[in-house]
Formats: sequence, C-alpha cells, structure tokens
Amino acid sequence: MTHASNSSPPSKATPRPQPARQGVAGAAHDASAGLILAFVTFAYSLGFGALVFSGRLAPFAEAGVTAAVLSAGVATLLLATASSFRRAVGGPDTPVIAVAAALAAGVAAATPAEAPPLQALANAAAALTAATAAASLLLGLAGAYRLASVLRFIPFPVVAGFLAASGCFLVSGAASIASGLTAAELLETLRAGAAPLALLAALAFAFALVVARALLGSAFAAPALVFSLGGALVAAEPLGFIAPGALRDAGWLLPRMPDGGPVLPAAALFEVRPDVDLLLSFAPEILAVAGVAAMAILLNAAGLEAHIRADIDADREFLASGLANAALTAMGGLASNLSLNRSAMNADLGGRGRTSGLVAGAACCLLALAGPWAADLAPTPILAGMILYMGFGMLRRWLWEAARRFSIGEYLLVLAICALIVRYGYLSGVALGLVAACVSFAIACARAPFLRQSMSRRDYASYVDRPSDHERLLRAEGERIRIFRLQGFLFFGVSARIADQVRAALAQGAAENRPVAAVILDFRAVTGADSSARFGMTRLAEQCAAEGARLVFTGFPRQGAGDRVLGPALAEAEVFATLEQGLEACEDALLDALGADRARRAAVGAWLAEEMPPAAAQVLVARLTCAEVPPQELICRQGAPSDSMFFIAYGRVSIFYLSSDAPPLRLRTALGRTVVGEAGFFTGAPRGASVIADEKAEVWTLTREALERLKSDDPAAALALEELVIRTLADRLTLANREVAALQ
Repeated sequence: MTHASNSSPPSKATPRPQPARQGVAGAAHDASAGLILAFVTFAYSLGFGALVFSGRLAPFAEAGVTAAVLSAGVATLLLATASSFRRAVGGPDTPVIAVAAALAAGVAAATPAEAPPLQALANAAAALTAATAAASLLLGLAGAYRLASVLRFIPFPVVAGFLAASGCFLVSGAASIASGLTAAELLETLRAGAAPLALLAALAFAFALVVARALLGSAFAAPALVFSLGGALVAAEPLGFIAPGALRDAGWLLPRMPDGGPVLPAAALFEVRPDVDLLLSFAPEILAVAGVAAMAILLNAAGLEAHIRADIDADREFLASGLANAALTAMGGLASNLSLNRSAMNADLGGRGRTSGLVAGAACCLLALAGPWAADLAPTPILAGMILYMGFGMLRRWLWEAARRFSIGEYLLVLAICALIVRYGYLSGVALGLVAACVSFAIACARAPFLRQSMSRRDYASYVDRPSDHERLLRAEGERIRIFRLQGFLFFGVSARIADQVRAALAQGAAENRPVAAVILDFRAVTGADSSARFGMTRLAEQCAAEGARLVFTGFPRQGAGDRVLGPALAEAEVFATLEQGLEACEDALLDALGADRARRAAVGAWLAEEMPPAAAQVLVARLTCAEVPPQELICRQGAPSDSMFFIAYGRVSIFYLSSDAPPLRLRTALGRTVVGEAGFFTGAPRGASVIADEKAEVWTLTREALERLKSDDPAAALALEELVIRTLADRLTLANREVAALQ
C-alpha cells in the first residue's frame, strides 16, 4: 500500500536486520541506533516546528521548534513502550503537521491585527493543544473499540485528496518560511518577476535532497545534508566569509524570541486567555488533525507491514498513539503518530527491540533543551528546502502516481477534493469527498447485479419427490411459477429493477396464454433494504394481486427476520423460511389449479401398472411386503445395509442426513406413488440417509432376497423393475442438471 510519511519509503536495497546481538555489545548497538534515530528525528522536527510557527507566529518559531522536538521525544518514548512493533518510532509526521500548520496559520490570521503577538500565539497554542486532545480521544477510542477495520472503509480517493492537499500546504508553508512572505505577498512578488534569494536557495536544497536520496538510497541522507550544509553556512560568519549578523538580518535564520518569551508555545496560555469563540469557529480544522492522524496510522502501519514482512496490530497502534497524544496534550505538544520511515529505519539499523526507541526518545527530549541554539544549525532556506522536499514527495505520491492507480472519475475526485481543501479548508473538501463517495457507491450498487438467478419451476424444483404424472404436469406448466433469487442491499433503484423483471415475466406469461400463477422472491442473500425498497415491495405485491399471481417471499429462517428488510410488505405476501418450502407450496397450489388429484390413493398394483407392464407389475407386487408406518416412525436408518427398497403407496416421508455435531438435515421429501432407497439398493452402498414417516404412510418393501427370486422366476418382470428405477433416476438426474444450469 502507498504510505504517507515524512520522506520517501525506505530503499529496498537496505539490508535486512541482522540477528539479535547479546549482552553489552547488543545494548551498545541499540544505543547507537537510537542516537542515529534521534539525529534524524531532530532534523525533521526542526522543520516541522518552523513550519507550524511561521508567518505571524514566526517570532515564536524557536519555542515552536522546542515543542516539536520535545513532542517527538515524548511520543517516541511512549510508542517504544506501548506499540505492537517493538522498534516503533513516532512523533509529529508530515500529513498531520501539514494540517496542524494550516490550523495554526488560520487561527493566527483570524486573530485581530491590533491584538498583541502573544494573543495570536495563545490562540494558536490552544488550537494545537485542542487538536492533540482530539487526536488522543479519537485514536484511543478507535483502539479501545477495535475500529481500525471500520476506518479502512474511508474511500481511498478521499484519503488521497486529503493527503495531496496536505502536500500543497507543505509547499506553501515552506515557501513562506523561506521568503518571509505570506502566500498572497509571494504571488505578487513572483508576478512582478522577482524571486526571493532564500526561496531559490530552498528550491536548490530540495533538489539536492532528491539527488542525495537517489544516490545514497537512505533516509539518513536528508538530516545529514541538513546539518552539514546548515553547519557550513552558519560557520561562515565566525570564519569571516559572511559579515556578522548578515544571515539573521537577511532572514536566513529564525528570528530570536522576544525577551521573556515562552519556552513552549503552550506557556502563553498562562499569560493570555485564548479567544474561545475564535477557536470554536476552527472546530472542523481541529477535528481534521485527529482524522489525518488516524489515516496516517493506517497507511504507515500497512507500509511498515510490507517493509518488515510481519503483521502489526493497527488497533494497538491506535491505543499507543492515543496514549502518546494524551501525554502531549498535558504539555501542549503537537499531535503525533507512528512514523513509517523512522520505524523502518530502526529495523534496518538492526535495533533489537524497544531499547533503541527509548534511547531515541530520551535523546530528543534532551535536545529539546537546546532550543534556540539548535534552531540556528539549520537556516530557514534549508528548513524550507527540507519541507519542500517532503511536500513535493506527497504531491508526487498522491497526485502524480495516483493518476495510474485511479480511474478517471476517481482521479478527478482526488483533484477536486485537493483543490477544495486548499481553497476553502478541510471541512469542505472532506464533505465533498464523502458526498461524492456516497453517490459513487450508490451508482455502483445500482449497477451491481441484484439478481443471482431468474428461473422457473421447469428449471428448479422443490425438495419433494412427487408421483410421475404430477412431476410431468409441473414440468410442462413450470413457467407459471417464476423464481427470482435476489442478492445485496435493496434500495429504490434496485427495487424498481426487480419490479421491471416481475412485470416482464407476467407480461410474457399473458402473451403465451400461460398466466403466471406464482412469483417467488428469495431474500436469502439480501443484506438489507431501505424504506424506498420496502415501499417498492408493497407496490409489487399490489401489482401481482391485480394480475392474479401469488406473491411469495422466502429466505427468512427466523421469526421477524424479514421485518428489517421488507417491513409492511410482509403483510401483502406469503412468507416461508426457505425457497424450497415456498416452492413446494406453490407447486401444490398449481397442481390443484390444474385439476391434479393430490389426495388420490391408488392401490400399489394400479400405480405400478401405470409405470411398467401390468403383468410385470402384478408379479412384482406379489414379491412385496406391505406395512402401515405411523408418523415419526423410522423406515430405514443411515449407515445400515441397503438390503431393501421401498414403494410409498400413499402418505409422506422425509429423507434426513444425520450428523453428530449438527441438527438433522432434511434432504428430500417423498409423497405417495414414489420410490425410495433404490440407489443404495442397486449399488450395494450403505444407507446414505435415514427415512422417517412425516404422516401415516403405506410402505411396500422389496428385499434383496425377493429381488433375486424375481430375477430367477421372472426375468422380464425384474427387467421391467430395473427400467422403472433407471427411468426414475434419469428423471431426477435430468432435473438436477437443469437446476445446476439454472443456478450458474
């Protein structure tokens, strides 16, 4: 999965972690890995702090840098302790910082111009602290209630548009840091044909980072280049290459904080009361920070899984990040989350476990004490260049590379969300994304096949073996029972398409002078329905009634299960637990309408004389033994030898498959004038199922000994019997083949 982090993904050429070292040597290795991670984290945190506290907040950038470095240290300490990945490293990360920077800039700009600078800082610090608290609450609840899988259902174009907009904010913020101008002022300057030298230097440094990363293939390239070039530039003053104070006068170093200024931005809250009404107006942006933190954790965890080739518990990552943000809320820090690249770098450096992360976190906390001195190590063009590098990286991943992964419609949605967020803020962009995603989902659902199968009784029969004359009649008139097996979620568009299918079937039956007697809608594979679909089902019931067709709903095995799907429509139709039960009732009704005598009790001799030569039937009946079986009496048992077959003269019996770990499963039902047990009888296999009388039945039995005597005494009668069995099995096989074809 494509991931969002503060630099490019770790190179696949990076060597995999070596086997864990033991004792003092292993601890020393973990400590050295932790110090390297602290160096990398420190470099990125400098840029993050400068970005968030830029523009009107630039006089307090040193306090912002201290807050960013301290936030990274505290978050790494807690993630190293609580994360499911033992080598986890965290802190402020690219997507979250982009949103936080936009939030801080917006709050500062909305603070009245005549208000003192400390008021703008207090408002921004309060908004950032509220965002960190919101992130703590959202991530903690998501982890506690195991909602990671739910959050994965956020439409991916919305995520891509969100992160692309974050990349735009990074680029815009970096340009403002380098030039010292607002976005509007910088545009006017560029239109006038002038480009600030610091901005050109930032662009050059960003390009140098791209080249260094391509050549070295390591995440360590960026911080190494930051401190080497920054240190060389800063050292140029004492060495006499640059006039003393020239860098700060030119705006190439972060401005010094006013005397007595707060060490951390949140300390301003002890001196100035924030504007609560102003903060409430930025509630959507505050919540956006928490939402981006959640998305970043999901994306980074997925990327980390691919890198280390192991599973990561996303719910636990939410809990760990929620805990870290709770601690950061108490100290007024910046919202933080699991970092992909720094965690992957820890694994590549060979960190054995949590020690390297603990060392890195502790080292960052100590470096935070260096505050103003540390900020001078990275001049603003270099910090801006690093942020430009990260911003262009996000735009490359979420706009350029996304063009190959999305359809045209999805990519246009990504562009629209990105543009709307940049122009009007995160709330508008997310609202557009969710609305567009819902509309797209509804259209996709409407286009999705709602009909699993459409068939008739000719193609699909109930699980009832009927007399051969009844079966022939049902097969001939089978088109008068129409079956529609539905699937998915039913809403207005789908219910209208169902009604069209039913109307077409009714019209076809009327045109062929064979009116449809029953319409069966099977809901077994339906997941739910909205109110419009329920209304549509009610109208469909009225339409079937007007055409004289019986409407049957099936697939509701539990009492009341159909209420949530059909509601009032249930009162307009007959409801059965299974399709087979509903189809059986429709078969019975059709036979009655066609004048078939379902109650006829023909003598076994008369019945067999209809199925085979009368002389052979008379000889066969003489070899049969008759018994009246009371209801619930066992006729044969599953697993017993198949030493007899049964002719059901009248009554009703059912064939059950018995299992030791499940309730009995009804396979089929046989009515009068049908044969049972013939397959095992002729193959010699043990009984595959048990046969039980549902009601009083007259059963005639042919034993294997009787069959052998019949073969020797009257071979013609035995041959006629075998032809009867073959014809019965062939009819059942033909119907089974048609059912298989209909269910494809």
